[in-house]
Amino acid sequence: MINHLAYEEEHDFRARLDLVLHSPQQALAPGDPARGVTEQGRQRGLDLACEGFLEARQESLTWLRTLQSPDWDQAVEEPFGFLRAGDILAAWAAHDLLHLRQLIELRYHYLAQRVKPYGVAYAGDWRRER
Repeated sequence: MINHLAYEEEHDFRARLDLVLHSPQQALAPGDPARGVTEQGRQRGLDLACEGFLEARQESLTWLRTLQSPDWDQAVEEPFGFLRAGDILAAWAAHDLLHLRQLIELRYHYLAQRVKPYGVAYAGDWRRER
């Protein structure tokens, strides 16, 4: 998953946001989120994957700070409708949170299995939504 985050950081969100802000007449290239997992995942372990993600994120943050009065309403037309720069920025942050939720859920279920014959119900209802 870390390799996927690093790939998306570099080749999806940052690149697409740059294109929408600075070259909206160009079509967005099709995404390939699995590529980062399969291609990079075979080549590096967790330590290198984390390092790659953190480097890519730092580059993105540095790049974002260089933007001079970006037009967050600048948009490109996609088959599903218009995609604004602000939508990409918001989705960028949400993408991280979606994967953190996946990791937390995996960890919770792993813990619940590992502590058997004891249970985790006393902690609260995992499925309850707020």
